[in-house]
Amino acid sequence: MNPPIPNHYDPENARQLVGFAAAAYLSDRWDVADKIVDRGTDTQVVIWENPGDLIVAFRGTRSLRNFVTDIRARRVALTSGGPRQAEVHEGFQWALNSVYDALHSSVERLAGGPGSPRLWITGHSLGAALAKLFAIRCKSAIAGVYTFGEPRVGNAAFRDYYNALLKSCTFRVVDGEDFITRIPWLLGAYRHSGTEVFYPSFGRDALLRVPGCAAAQPYQISPPWWVKGFSDVFGTWQEWRRDGRIALLADHHVSRYVERLSPPNPNPLLPSESEGRDRIKITSKIRNGIPQP
Repeated sequence: MNPPIPNHYDPENARQLVGFAAAAYLSDRWDVADKIVDRGTDTQVVIWENPGDLIVAFRGTRSLRNFVTDIRARRVALTSGGPRQAEVHEGFQWALNSVYDALHSSVERLAGGPGSPRLWITGHSLGAALAKLFAIRCKSAIAGVYTFGEPRVGNAAFRDYYNALLKSCTFRVVDGEDFITRIPWLLGAYRHSGTEVFYPSFGRDALLRVPGCAAAQPYQISPPWWVKGFSDVFGTWQEWRRDGRIALLADHHVSRYVERLSPPNPNPLLPSESEGRDRIKITSKIRNGIPQP
């Protein structure tokens, strides 16, 4: 992992962290520093130790109990302090609470080890939301929070509170065709936090000129609404023209984010879209920068 720079999105760090977010779905295949699981909520978080780094990765939705967590979208008060008006998704907070004590103890023990490793927090989908909630409650210094396919977590007061504390090290990576990143909305009750890193649908085949960057990049930082609108239209048209359908959930799959953030010239061993969820089993083994079994 590269050393963190405040307010600077590092694509290489994102590439490595999305690998850990993907591997959290298959943690039984890797050597890990610790794994915390709550059977009641089926919430799972995995911790890896790399030289100089400690990576905390929350697993996303994978079971009926996780789905129940996702649909508990009533807003409740943030239990970890902050302004009285700050409210968050009830299901996400419920899931984090189920593992928080054990996770906090594990992170404190490992982060206090030799060399004081840098702490990185990541996750995909439901795991992204839990990563965000854990970050705001974490007592250790955080090097970076990188989330992938993150749904909205809290209201405007929570967004403002989170951004005041952690926006400089938080990057919310969004695939332009992933509709999960836009829910829950509930008539504007929910807002995103952190810095958005948007990979538009037309960026799959064309690089974008990013302000302040000498080289073109396939992403934009917090783009205006019309870029997202054009990305929606272009992506929908491309999917219909290519596949005769609109993918929706396939666009949210963690393997899509692994592919998006991988270097050019993707490995030809990557399985096809039709192989569905099992793609992660191969993708997570052949991409550079992710855990090795």
